[in-house]
Amino acid sequence: TTKNTGVFINTVTRLTDDLSLSVGLRQTSDEKTVTQVRYRRDETTLWVPRAVTTEADEVTPMVSLSYQANDNIMLYGTYQEGFRGGGANQRPANLNQVVAFGPEYLDNLEFGIKSDIGGSVRLNASIFDMTYTDMQLGAVTQDATGAVAFLTANAGKATIQGIEVEVQGAIGEHWVLDASENALESAVAAPRM
Repeated sequence: TTKNTGVFINTVTRLTDDLSLSVGLRQTSDEKTVTQVRYRRDETTLWVPRAVTTEADEVTPMVSLSYQANDNIMLYGTYQEGFRGGGANQRPANLNQVVAFGPEYLDNLEFGIKSDIGGSVRLNASIFDMTYTDMQLGAVTQDATGAVAFLTANAGKATIQGIEVEVQGAIGEHWVLDASENALESAVAAPRM
């Protein structure tokens, strides 16, 4: 059973003719209950069904500042937070593996440009820095009894930094050429599986 409710508000304020501030706030309630049962081939159960419940109530903000340099170029900077609710491991081999994992959290900082050049070419570029806390990662490991376990766990902190460039150009009336390139650097620090 999954119950997920969210309420968000977003406002855009023009600070000047060319400068706008966007502020948003999202409140999310997330509850998941999973009852897992494993059956033998003769349709008898391996264990008494156990319900696992995870809950999270989070408020996540967003703030963005955009500057319209001219009719064709917009510069922006954004900070936002997000989260993904927890859950229960989906492939338990025994009762020790019927366990929950918690939510993961994300902080994202991004700066970029969106531009139209000459009416037929669009150039967008951004740099970003994302930091995950309690990142959800799947792993093959062993449980307390030594049995092989396919578990999702909150593995610790991770970072992703990168640059993205996207170009789109019209070629005649019927053709559009798209190209994009990105460079990413990522790391998982202090995994705890």
